[in-house]
Amino acid sequence: MNTRLGGISPTSPYKSWKFAGAVAAFLLLRDPGSLGAAQIVQEAPANQETRPVPMLADRWAGTPTPPPWSVRKARPIFQLPGFREAKERANRLSRQFRQTHPSSVPAANHADEIEGLLAPSPAVTFDGPSESDTPFIPPDPQIAAGPAHLVVAVNSLLAIYDKAGKKQGSFQTFADFFAGLGIAGEIFDPRIIYDRSDGHFILTAGEVDGTNFTNGNVFVAVSQTSDPTGVWYKYAIDFMGRDRSNTANTFPDFPTLGLSSSAIYVSTGQFVLNFSCLRDDSCAFSDTWIKVIGLPELLSGNSSLNVTTFTSVTTASGIPAFAIEPALTYGTTSDEFLVAADFSGPVSKTLDVFSINTSGTPTLKTTSLQVPPYTMPPDAAQPNADTPIATNDFRLLNAVWSNNTLWCAQDIADTESSNPVAGWYEIAASSLSTVSLLQSGAISGVGDAYFPAVSVDSSANAQVVFTTSSSTEFASAAYTGRAGSSDPLNTMRTFVLYKAGTAPYVDRDVRWGDYSGISLDPGGASFWMIAEYAGTPDPHFGTSITQALEPPPLTISPPSFFFGDVDVGSTSDGETFTATNNSSNTVTVSSVTISGMNPGDFAIISDNCSSSTLGAGASCTFSANFSPTAQGLRSATIKIVSSSSGSPTASQSVQLSGNGGSASTLAVSPTSLSFPDTPIRTSSAPQTVTITNTGSSPLNIFGFAAFNDYAQTNNCIPAGASRGSLAAGAQCTINVTFRPTMTGAHNQLLQVVNDTAMPYINISLTGNGVIAPEVTLCPTSVRFGNQTVGASSAAQAMTISNTGSDNLTISAITASGDFAASNSCGSLPATLPARTACTVSITFTPTAAGARTGKLSVTDSASGSPHTAALAGTGVASSTGVLEFTPGMVAAGAPLQVEVAARAMTDRRAGLETQSGAWRQSDVNRSEAKAATHTGVQQALKTLPMRFEANQGQVERRVSFVSRGPGYTLFLMADEAVLALRKPSVVSGQRSVEVRSEQRTTDIDCVLRMKLVGANPAAKVVALDEL
Repeated sequence: MNTRLGGISPTSPYKSWKFAGAVAAFLLLRDPGSLGAAQIVQEAPANQETRPVPMLADRWAGTPTPPPWSVRKARPIFQLPGFREAKERANRLSRQFRQTHPSSVPAANHADEIEGLLAPSPAVTFDGPSESDTPFIPPDPQIAAGPAHLVVAVNSLLAIYDKAGKKQGSFQTFADFFAGLGIAGEIFDPRIIYDRSDGHFILTAGEVDGTNFTNGNVFVAVSQTSDPTGVWYKYAIDFMGRDRSNTANTFPDFPTLGLSSSAIYVSTGQFVLNFSCLRDDSCAFSDTWIKVIGLPELLSGNSSLNVTTFTSVTTASGIPAFAIEPALTYGTTSDEFLVAADFSGPVSKTLDVFSINTSGTPTLKTTSLQVPPYTMPPDAAQPNADTPIATNDFRLLNAVWSNNTLWCAQDIADTESSNPVAGWYEIAASSLSTVSLLQSGAISGVGDAYFPAVSVDSSANAQVVFTTSSSTEFASAAYTGRAGSSDPLNTMRTFVLYKAGTAPYVDRDVRWGDYSGISLDPGGASFWMIAEYAGTPDPHFGTSITQALEPPPLTISPPSFFFGDVDVGSTSDGETFTATNNSSNTVTVSSVTISGMNPGDFAIISDNCSSSTLGAGASCTFSANFSPTAQGLRSATIKIVSSSSGSPTASQSVQLSGNGGSASTLAVSPTSLSFPDTPIRTSSAPQTVTITNTGSSPLNIFGFAAFNDYAQTNNCIPAGASRGSLAAGAQCTINVTFRPTMTGAHNQLLQVVNDTAMPYINISLTGNGVIAPEVTLCPTSVRFGNQTVGASSAAQAMTISNTGSDNLTISAITASGDFAASNSCGSLPATLPARTACTVSITFTPTAAGARTGKLSVTDSASGSPHTAALAGTGVASSTGVLEFTPGMVAAGAPLQVEVAARAMTDRRAGLETQSGAWRQSDVNRSEAKAATHTGVQQALKTLPMRFEANQGQVERRVSFVSRGPGYTLFLMADEAVLALRKPSVVSGQRSVEVRSEQRTTDIDCVLRMKLVGANPAAKVVALDEL
């Protein structure tokens, strides 16, 4: 759904997964594995009516000149609760696999792809609308093929092409196309199909009035004939409703479209939408709707339509259904089938299948279908970019029914690599009572594959279009397929990369998709497809359209090869590849060439395939080797161009990769660290790892990759540098600290990235996060200076902070020697809740001249009790001078400033200020302390490096923010405050946003006071951890 509602930022509430009321109790609680055998559940009777709707007949007219797009609009997509946690887990697993298996990126041919056998070759390929033509991100590309035309829809506009790729006229914006309906609103999420039986194009798109919230519709347009350049009948179907508690209006999101011989089927997710929920970031899912709209009235331009509405649709297990995909039905069947992914948990084992009878009064039935487990897809990798491409959730993205089988596809995580892959299914579906899984699989492309669309012809030949990318391959448009009569079950053929990406894509949250498009040609012999690719200049998405025909006969083995670790300047052994003609036709191989990311590091060393002709069953071979010119992962692609009699030219890709290293070797000791049980949101004592260059030449260390629960400091890389050099025989050290953010085991890896032949060396990290109190005394010692014997000094404060995660019981607070203590902790024993503190006031009354020492002792329920602080002072006959310490105030004017006053001999401050919408650190106004008669004090002012993040798992509106840096952890809390950081915003439940300084502060004694002033006056410090 794309919305720019009344100037509301599209990066805030519309991007959140929210779910309110009783519905939330159903989701993410029930184990789908406990559903047992499939059962058919019939929904309650629907609302069926014949009703007049806004309608007009209007001729196609291309917009002469598309309007300039001065402002990019990121389309939000609504999702369900638990998405952020599941997505972060998926991303964490994927990062770990990529770090520990760098040679697998780009991935070798996926296990469920047929070795070397190409998918159908493209006959026609041309560019569709791009980011230059529309302001909306992402485009949601769709395509429908008629007898002579292709109709393409992306967010904000339509285009018509002939089948040679020539655009018919110009683009037409949705606003112009539907203007005659007289309904003002944002139009989004197009779907388009071609009705082969009746000869009409059918288009749907969502519409919401984001200014007054007075209407929400799904617009429907039907071409009068098979010529889309003629007249279209246009309708507005009301999709504005009330939530389940009848307290708020709901509006449609992510409308999907299906077709049977008697009706079209539109399903939406209904979300509460009003200024109040936008302000409070509480826009919530209500329920799922399905509307059945009779075809006869639509096709004839009748303004009175036969509409059946199902609301509050549930699955067979009784939970609310979400993101239902009605099928595009080829042929005639007594039931229209609809299908959805099961959202009962982050790992699902079922698909929810629905049916609606196509004659008589529509009745909705549902059952559950057991399938292989699937999980949330991680975001997709791309080269030269720190930000991955968003892959959304695992909702199904399209569905097609033909010859009693139902095909559908979705984004999921690979079961081995955890990378995002395109999952697909073929389901036997002659009736709902007999549905069963026939086959399924996953497509990985060059490493990651996402936003698939699937279709099938009358011979059970299936095709899937998708985007694919990896850490070495830009986002590209690709497709694959299978021959229904001959290919093994659960397999797709090796993909075809029909439009290669040329740059990384970094735009608003790197949104992509939200789906791709595919259409069976009415002639039945080919498929038309549209998918996204990344172009230049960054950020720039393009869409590419292609026609796929029958598969070529050539197979190649192996389909990819990893040469392993090879020193820079050395050459590997050769690897031989065999190309075989498995058909009865003659095949001509025209060329074998190398291209890709690092083509100069690989070479063809023998080739008897180029310019050869292969008879049926004949083979040829070629060989390649690897000579790395630089350290690290290197990759390239071998392209084999061939053709057979009666088929167009096809290009097959073989992925090559290898690691370039230096002559040096690197050793780490120890290779694993085990940390004691540590209370969550606190830190363990650091443990040290020593790195040694055991080789005969220098090596470079590029960095240390660790996950959020562990932090490291090191002397291997100088501050501010991108790498560190380690001479032969030299050593450096890493100090690792365990900082658990949740309870349970945290088994992770610290990775040393270097330029040896083993560029990724892993150190195993283990530790348990526990619920327990933790005590921090600040300062850790108190010095009173000179004090007259028999006279009491002014009180000095010491703070007892419970920096742990459970209540702390304080049973005693005592001071020894010439010192006395009182406290604000309450009557002892006193309870100090987690993340709170109390104060101890300490006075010094010397009983004799000279140095006097004592100890403050706190007896409590935390580990390490009693906790002590050293006390010291000097008794004198008369006063000889006292240090006067007056910290300066933070300079006013910045939207948000942080003042830090550090006890002991230093005054350290850190501030945040805003510049061009991004937060950075700054040294605030430096003010010298005043020394009275004591002259030996030096003031050192430093910037504290800060990393702000919203507390994980937090759902309250009172949001805690955590700042972590070497030597300290700071917890801030703000009522209804949103801190704008480098990312668009930080809100409750959102993951970390980094604001880093290259400076290091390792000698902090302790922080006594912090103050927030400026744009967030309600913000306050609640606790501080000293590490």
